[in-house]
Amino acid sequence: MDITDQIRQIAREEISSCGLVPSAADPELISVQQTVEHLNNVVTEAVIYSLHHARSTNGFPSVQLGPRTIVVDKRRLNVWVANGGLEARV
Repeated sequence: MDITDQIRQIAREEISSCGLVPSAADPELISVQQTVEHLNNVVTEAVIYSLHHARSTNGFPSVQLGPRTIVVDKRRLNVWVANGGLEARV
């Protein structure tokens, strides 16, 4: 298993521990800045970090890979937003 597969496996495990519905597709991991851009700059990086820190209660699909590396699963983010995640938590 190469490093990319290991990161995807970690992401799957972390995201499922947040109580999100598992997906058959591999996670599409994006950075915090890419997440802000994906959400059309409706939120700031600070909001993404706040959502990440509360992910165990709000279900935000993010994973911390290191002390300064946070990534978000873009596919599950779309589902989370469609289910009202952003409206209920910002």
